[in-house]
Amino acid sequence: TTAGVSVGDLFIAGIIPGLFIGLCLMICSYILAKKYGFTGTGKRAPVKEVAITFKDALPALMVPIIVLGGIYGGLTTPTEAGVIAVVYSLIMEGLILRTLSVQKVVDVFRGTALTTSSIFLVVATATALGQILLFYNLPTQLVDILVSISDNKYILLPIILIFLLFMGTFMDALANILILTPLLLPVVKVLGVDP
Repeated sequence: TTAGVSVGDLFIAGIIPGLFIGLCLMICSYILAKKYGFTGTGKRAPVKEVAITFKDALPALMVPIIVLGGIYGGLTTPTEAGVIAVVYSLIMEGLILRTLSVQKVVDVFRGTALTTSSIFLVVATATALGQILLFYNLPTQLVDILVSISDNKYILLPIILIFLLFMGTFMDALANILILTPLLLPVVKVLGVDP
């Protein structure tokens, strides 16, 4: 949203990196299991038990299908898909599965209010700082500095990633996104990188 990029496009762009990270995690798990002798029980679950577990998990598994299917299918915007998922979850948990109590709903609303208020504080502060940086024309200066280092995107992108990693150790991810996106977006556009 900060860069004006479609959320659906971002989801699609995340498929290959997500599969790559999943593969890396599987390889690491395999190596650690071999090294430390983790074998588990050594028995596979019977097909009947897998089927029962899948049937029990199906209502929860429908949430990502509803969200991603709605976005990818062009039926909903990300916000609309989120609302549909929340309503679906309330109906499933409250009316069909009957695992949702009034106290749980109150706790969810309280947690949501606390999270939202803390996010709004970060957004307000980061937006103000971002506006100050834009006022002093920092994005143009940053483009000039980085392009003076190199105009090769394969050199500058790792530099930007290291900078983002460094900034991520000091600031919240949302603040980084709100402050650094307006600064770095012109740089990647000059390099010809698709946002």
